[in-house]
Amino acid sequence: MKNILLLCFTILFQPLYGQECFPPSWFIGLQHDSFQVIVNSPKIGQSSEWRSEDPALIIHSSKALSNSNYVLLNLAVTKDAKPGNITLSYKLGRKSKKLVYPLEAKPQTTGTALTQHDIVYLLMPDRFANGNPKNDYPKGLLEKRNSPDSAFGRHGGDLAGISQNLDYIQNLGMTTLWMNPVFENNEILESYHGYAITHHYKVDPRLGTLADYAALSDSLHARKMKLVKDMVFNHVGIHHSFFQDLIDSTWFHWWDGFQKTSYRAPTLLDPYASPSDKKVFQEGWFDRHMPDLNTENPAVRQYLYQSALWWALKFKLDGIRIDTYAYPDEDCMRGLLRYLNSELPALSIFAEVWDHGPGVQAYFAKGNQDHSGFSLIDFQLYFAIQRSFNETPGWTEGISSLYYTLAQDYLYPEGNARQMLTFIDNHDVARAYGAFGKDSLKMQGALKMMYLLRGIPSILYGTEQLQSGTGNDDTKRRPWLGGWPGQESPDFYEDSVTASLIRRLSHLRQHHVAFDDDAVQVQYIPQKGKYLFFRHKDGHGIALLCNTAADRQEFWLNEYPELYQALGHAEYDVMEAPGLKGIRTAVLGLYQNETVVLVW
Repeated sequence: MKNILLLCFTILFQPLYGQECFPPSWFIGLQHDSFQVIVNSPKIGQSSEWRSEDPALIIHSSKALSNSNYVLLNLAVTKDAKPGNITLSYKLGRKSKKLVYPLEAKPQTTGTALTQHDIVYLLMPDRFANGNPKNDYPKGLLEKRNSPDSAFGRHGGDLAGISQNLDYIQNLGMTTLWMNPVFENNEILESYHGYAITHHYKVDPRLGTLADYAALSDSLHARKMKLVKDMVFNHVGIHHSFFQDLIDSTWFHWWDGFQKTSYRAPTLLDPYASPSDKKVFQEGWFDRHMPDLNTENPAVRQYLYQSALWWALKFKLDGIRIDTYAYPDEDCMRGLLRYLNSELPALSIFAEVWDHGPGVQAYFAKGNQDHSGFSLIDFQLYFAIQRSFNETPGWTEGISSLYYTLAQDYLYPEGNARQMLTFIDNHDVARAYGAFGKDSLKMQGALKMMYLLRGIPSILYGTEQLQSGTGNDDTKRRPWLGGWPGQESPDFYEDSVTASLIRRLSHLRQHHVAFDDDAVQVQYIPQKGKYLFFRHKDGHGIALLCNTAADRQEFWLNEYPELYQALGHAEYDVMEAPGLKGIRTAVLGLYQNETVVLVW
């Protein structure tokens, strides 16, 4: 079966007659019957008399671009279309040519939306595990060698390594896998991270093949796990073929000299922002090797929309994470959400808005008319958890910043805050353990907060191993321990205090009714560094008690009326002390940075 799958992918994705199509195949049975195909072949822009040999595929128009090596076809499928290869004919000069284009049936089953019961494991494929050393040095790529000791070089991790460690990931309590982009990144330097895409329909050869990605998706779904794909709509890598053999000048933003973006998303909502500041933010390049796409161009939009849908359908994605969501044209991104939602209403979409202030973050949620499946990566909760343990408690400082952050959830559309992806570290920021000064109590408290508050928690690979890098990529993106020959087996780390805590919290998250969407959530104003948050449903609940003050603090449960009532006559378990039972008249004393979880 595996060999048959590999053969199918090999046949499907080979360019036919020297032609390459974007997308390489399309689907019947969609809500949108129209689609575009860009064909890349020498001088094909000079073609004419395009015809379909099957009436089920209609050619509305063919459009030449400024580069004669490309042509843009506007196509449509009828309700009578059936899966199979459709032959298109055209004239190039005096010669008659053909192009064979595959149509596929829309999958009968597609992805499943993420819920508050899910826990996401984020990993960087190049830095996780090397399961197939044979793909470490594929031919024809610009970056010629792996550099395992380099901050910015390839280390050799791949899809095979991830597949071989799914037991580990699932046993850690994870329900969902999110990987940094696996698209081809054929750059000279620093392409390991995946965000400088050079081909939107290929897996980077150093990571594996489309067949490997399909096999990983199937393995996850067989385990009842979910898959989130990381996608980029703002820019491409500078060695993308559309830039190197420039498809059309209107596809990119140009400046006199290099202009980097300002990274200031507030220019989009600031009532006093200068138009020039807004232009620099949206049209400046993310980096010198990342040309900025002109997402106001309808052809660019359609190209990006179809790429996202193609991956979501073909590999039954459960979610998409959108990198640099605020940077492209706003109307383009809203159109993307409508497009995806119309075809896959169960698809979860998480948008990265890395900026400061709940008001700025919430703007990008409220600005979308259809919020089905759409939410954000919650940087504001990340900042608040950091401040909770690293600042002295004050009126707005320390643990009070967490209180104020959650109190502003009213800014988001109804239900949106519950669906935000939360984290205490990710691939772009300092490792949490290092950011907390390698203080185990702070680390444990941060994990408990993330797990027990609203949102969908995510764990960065290596967090369970207490990786602690806080500097450049060399430290915060170090390889996962156990993924390379000669290293300790990952089992060596499974029984660590942090890994054990993650497993216990994950079990609660998956199975406790207090994480249902209709559960009641309550927080109390912090008092002298003390903070209490609880959630409950149908007589069952979970409470988080946290002391960030320098001295020991006592929690008298009868001083929290709603918690006291929710506890009723039920005994509660203290998660940190297995076998210890408590009642609502109890008093709990906590030292600095201690956190306790009550379960009933």
